[in-house]
Amino acid sequence: LSLFVVVSVASALPFALWGSLVPTLAHRPSPWLAPWLTASAWVAMEWLRAAVFPRVPWLLLGTSQADWSPMIQMARITGVYGISFAIVWSNTALSRAWMALRESTPRVDGMRTARLGLLAVAAPLATLALGLATEPPPPLGPPVTLAAVHAGIAHHQHWDPAYIPGNIQRYLTLSAQ
Repeated sequence: LSLFVVVSVASALPFALWGSLVPTLAHRPSPWLAPWLTASAWVAMEWLRAAVFPRVPWLLLGTSQADWSPMIQMARITGVYGISFAIVWSNTALSRAWMALRESTPRVDGMRTARLGLLAVAAPLATLALGLATEPPPPLGPPVTLAAVHAGIAHHQHWDPAYIPGNIQRYLTLSAQ
């Protein structure tokens, strides 16, 4: 097998695991439990994928909201995983409420399902309200131009005391340009 195939399969495993759990989690007897279990499983999958195996910390679901300033304000409190949780929780709650409304069995409690649907809509709206209330003000002055300097120093020379004065001089020279 090529390395590409091995890496592709390893990267897909967490999603496959989560996808295999969703039918079990989303069809729990309680419509209130499904969103919590499904969102928790998603966040656990993202964390394992980023921190344990295959150590791929990019493309987390919460980063999809980076350009939506009111939603991303929640990251101050929960981090990216809290945003991922909120997205999966809301979508699961809405889909579970929809499925419960479509069921024709007598065990479906219409008021409980309606409350779940209302909560599924209210939770993202509360998150949005929090984001709008805590959104930082616009900048007070003109933009500042920044530049990054990379001196291209060999790895073994970074912290060797014999090279530090030369490294500092190299950064100063590049910064002055």
